Amino acid sequence: MKIGRGGIAAIVIVAIVVTVVAIVVASASAVILLKPGGGGATSTGTPTGTTTTTTTTTPTTTTTPVTYSGGPIHIQNDDQFTAANGVVSGSGTVSDPCIIENWAIDASSAHGIWIRNTTKYFVIRNCLVENGRSFYNCGIFLYNVINGKIENNTCGNNSYGVYLYSSSSNNLTNNTCENNSWFGILLAASSNNTLTNNTCGNNSYEGIFLSYSSNDNLTNNTCENNGYYGIFLYYSSSNTLTGNTCSNNDNGICLAASPNNNLTNNICDNNYCYGIYLTRESPYNNLTSNTCLGNGVYDIFINALSSTLEGNVYGTIYIYTP
Repeated sequence: MKIGRGGIAAIVIVAIVVTVVAIVVASASAVILLKPGGGGATSTGTPTGTTTTTTTTTPTTTTTPVTYSGGPIHIQNDDQFTAANGVVSGSGTVSDPCIIENWAIDASSAHGIWIRNTTKYFVIRNCLVENGRSFYNCGIFLYNVINGKIENNTCGNNSYGVYLYSSSSNNLTNNTCENNSWFGILLAASSNNTLTNNTCGNNSYEGIFLSYSSNDNLTNNTCENNGYYGIFLYYSSSNTLTGNTCSNNDNGICLAASPNNNLTNNICDNNYCYGIYLTRESPYNNLTSNTCLGNGVYDIFINALSSTLEGNVYGTIYIYTP
């Protein structure tokens, strides 16, 4: 269902889907993702207890990704950060993290890079992960993970570009997550993560979506030309959004049932409906020095009580008064 001018039906539809996805992920040994349109479910990924043993060759120093001969990478615990699973160096400490880099991975058979239940420090960088779109797979998927860095990767033509579930203290920097059938980046039940300088455009639903996530920092991300929202927060509180550009989407930034967030110096121009939209269940948010111009319905739409606005630039605004 495409949202129309003045409508917010997509908020409910997308949020319910992600909530159900999060619930089934937590209870399954293989990830289950709902198909768009509500059509059943597909189980993907390597079965529990299976370890990839394919011997691989360390990529050269070139920054061009090399096709990974072992297929999708699946690391199920700290002991599986090995060369057989695409690790090229590192012991997993803060000063010597495990490095997965310079791989080109086809995600058509499973999530491209799937790491779960780990505490070791690791870096995924300069990888090309694609083609999971038709099989409901993610480019990069972290499940119950801390201490990860995801840097300079391209995750396109998947279901989700990058998906963090129940994961904290991770950094996503300079990734390109475009042309995915659902979201560019999704954080579900994931807190204290940092997203910086990511480009999330031309995704069918949201550029960046936070669901039941708190204390995350989103800085200088570019979310343009997405089907619904540039950045969407659902039941997510105490997050900080600074310097993000959310233009030419259906809506720029939307907060639904999400209180106590800080939005500062964001640009939300030329969206079809709203630049910044706060639903009634999203009180106590702070909007400071945001620029919202040329949006189709209202540049800023506040349907919530007790939010603070200061120094914002806009042409049209609606503020709910009881």
